Amino acid sequence: MPLPSQSARSASPGHVAMYRKSRLSLRPIGLVAVVVLLVVGVWLALRSPPARQIGSGEPTKPTASEPGRVTPSDGTPGAILATNPPISKPEPKRDPRQQPADPPTVAEAPKPQPEPTRTPEPAAVVPRGSETPSLGETPADPVVARVELSRRLASPALSAASAAAIRAELSAINEDLVFSPRVVPSDPYSAAYVVQANDSLVRIAQKEKLATDWRLIQRVNRMSNPHRLSVGQRLKLVRGPFHAMVSKSAYRLDLYMGPQDRPTDWVYVRSFNVGLGEGNSTPLGTFVVKANSKLIDPHWVNPRTGERFDSSDPKNPIGEHWIGLEGLGDASAFVGYGVHGTIDPGSIGRQMSMGCVRLSADDIALLYELLGERVSLVRIVP
Repeated sequence: MPLPSQSARSASPGHVAMYRKSRLSLRPIGLVAVVVLLVVGVWLALRSPPARQIGSGEPTKPTASEPGRVTPSDGTPGAILATNPPISKPEPKRDPRQQPADPPTVAEAPKPQPEPTRTPEPAAVVPRGSETPSLGETPADPVVARVELSRRLASPALSAASAAAIRAELSAINEDLVFSPRVVPSDPYSAAYVVQANDSLVRIAQKEKLATDWRLIQRVNRMSNPHRLSVGQRLKLVRGPFHAMVSKSAYRLDLYMGPQDRPTDWVYVRSFNVGLGEGNSTPLGTFVVKANSKLIDPHWVNPRTGERFDSSDPKNPIGEHWIGLEGLGDASAFVGYGVHGTIDPGSIGRQMSMGCVRLSADDIALLYELLGERVSLVRIVP
């Protein structure tokens, strides 16, 4: 019995002949396709210009957008020129249909970036850490600058170097705002005054209710003779009040100016070097300048030995100026302390007094004119 496959072939012999005939009929179509492709290839070859070979001797110029890169006229990026391009085998032709999705352009090519210019920091501000607030730029208006820098100086995170730099800048500002004859209209702590008949520096200080001594008017206005005034003369008055902050660890007295009851509004003026009590005996706390305690060329009695020094005695240890202190709050237990001068300049910056704060002769003379009785506070801190 024949298999099914054998029966199909024997039953339809004509089907096989018809299949072979249909395969032979496809050959003319393939020949025609080959001829068409050859004609198109020849046409494209005749249409395209011959490719340049880098290093073949034909000069090429780099574009202005990027030195050393050749860009053909059609805008496509070219190759990077070398001084002596090596001879290499031509790259195989790439199928034009296989282009990268995002071809690089001249604008996207990496270019050398100049290093950023760095402005050197002031030496006084270095080192500056993250815990140290930036000093920033000082405002041009000296009155505004004094307020802004005083606010920065009060920061507890300020480094010692930055604080010293701010104090130096503020001292320079106050040489003009406080200690020069120039009146800045926007300064709330100074004012212009026109001398009237029967005026004297003492009367002017009392009439204008200044919190400073009349001698400060003479100093600020550069007056050689305090009794020589003329009607219509213009004077600068510094109102104050002034306050002192004594830092025992730094042997420094910082002078401030502002309302007694608003210490957060105080502005820094300048600093003085001080001497302190032997054996760390200078007391801590807040004091006020005692009423009727400011004296010039006073006599003094040593409380330990009873030795008396008369006024104008060149051996008087307290010098020529005395400012008595009255303790407030917990400091009220301390009596007999004061701020005074010294005949021993070498004691400044050391612990050699009996507990008082001492300054050099010139510094105590200025401080005497600035601190007012029952108005000026003196804070002594560690």
